[in-house]
Amino acid sequence: MLMVCGMTLWLGFAAGVALGMLLSMAIFVARMNRSLLRSRLTAAQRPSRRIYPAAVEALLQPQRRAIEVWELEGALFFGNADRLVGLAESLDAGVRALVLDLRRVGSIDETAAAAIARLSRMLARRPVLVLLAGLVPGAAPERALLAHGITLPRLPDADRATEVAEHQLLGPAAETTLVARPLEDSDLLRGLDAAEVDTVRAAMTELRLFAGQPLFRQGDPADGLYVLTLGSVSVIGHDGASTQRYLSLSPGMMVGETALLDGGGRSADAVADGFTVLHHLGGEALQRLQADHPAIAARLHRNIAVHLSRRLRAASIAWWSSQH
Repeated sequence: MLMVCGMTLWLGFAAGVALGMLLSMAIFVARMNRSLLRSRLTAAQRPSRRIYPAAVEALLQPQRRAIEVWELEGALFFGNADRLVGLAESLDAGVRALVLDLRRVGSIDETAAAAIARLSRMLARRPVLVLLAGLVPGAAPERALLAHGITLPRLPDADRATEVAEHQLLGPAAETTLVARPLEDSDLLRGLDAAEVDTVRAAMTELRLFAGQPLFRQGDPADGLYVLTLGSVSVIGHDGASTQRYLSLSPGMMVGETALLDGGGRSADAVADGFTVLHHLGGEALQRLQADHPAIAARLHRNIAVHLSRRLRAASIAWWSSQH
């Protein structure tokens, strides 16, 4: 503004307007070029929030570098479309999946849509799975892609898209993620003998949920923990209209143990992703076990601690990887 004012005072109104237009164009082009790629990470740095069984996680962990997640922002238009294709051409030979996170993209013109189509055809020959994430149904970016005949898989967010890519890498092993597991094979009852398992089982109640049905809601008082033996449960936080998946649990895992231990309210919603079978261990039932069977109760508390420690370790590894 100071430059335009100075030019106007020095050479007149027309010169000030001309300089203002030139500066505006320069700033626009610089901003568009700078804002194309907000972040570029691998799934090793930002894995999905699906918690896998230990054997599946051990198989998947070294493969996550084969998944790249690109967060784009700003406008995708003729000025940066070729740059996007160039970035795709520079992908390492070992990459097997690319997630394009478009939640911060405000508009996509015909040139950019054509570039995404060209990018997907080019990567399909390698082959690299291309997934689109964060498109708002019916919004202008999605309409632009559909008008250009782009039917790449679309997921609600990069987290879910990364999970799909992880399953692609796992191949047939991905099917074991949601295989039903008997209660005695769960994280909670690990290390107990048959008689001890029967003692704990007698203190638990079975609960069945259907897709979308809540197990508990954020803010609800803690009424115990739940062990998942069939299906999947996602823990989802919300702030007004905004929601965030914290994690999704597979059979054999437990949920709700934190509120049971500290006595606080539920910190998030827990919702069934499909038909789900759980077993509930209430706080009073755990106290009775502690009074009547202290050795069993001590083992349960140890298993809960190990479960929480494993989650914390996985979160720490992901955070450390994201800093490098």
